[in-house]
Amino acid sequence: IDVEEVKPPFVPEYEQVKEGVKTAYKSAKGRELAIVEAQAVIDVAAAMPLGGGVSRLAPAAKKHGFEAKETQPKSRAEANGSEPFEGPELVEAAFGLSDAEPLSKSPAETGQTIYVYELSSRTLPDEGEWAKKRPELIKSEMQRGGQALAQSLLANLKRHATIVDNTKAERAAVDP
Repeated sequence: IDVEEVKPPFVPEYEQVKEGVKTAYKSAKGRELAIVEAQAVIDVAAAMPLGGGVSRLAPAAKKHGFEAKETQPKSRAEANGSEPFEGPELVEAAFGLSDAEPLSKSPAETGQTIYVYELSSRTLPDEGEWAKKRPELIKSEMQRGGQALAQSLLANLKRHATIVDNTKAERAAVDP
């Protein structure tokens, strides 16, 4: 091993380290405070009486100096990946709400963003359309299941099959 160059040890300036520590602390503390504030908004909204179709989240958020935003109605498939449903955890938090519990119990977070969800309305698929497609879907799923069963049985038979090479005996029987 040859030493090509010797450099003096580097000790960063106090101000550089101080600024880095301050920035990291502010980021971590800011996230904690945001979660605490979001939980306070949830607690205030949960204490309000449940009204028919009236948002409890908007006035609670306003009390704490935040703005509540309403999204356009979306299906679970449409929502995945769009704001404020940027991850599977957020989609599950939002679409896990029901008419009995329209307000999320805890804030949901992604990166540096904290979300609180409230269900304003829910639209179920049209029953007539489902009733028309149901027999066809049942038939196709039964066929798919039958094919999977047949393939499984065939694979199992092949796995337990005994292969015997009778070519020499057959040749001897044909050629006297």
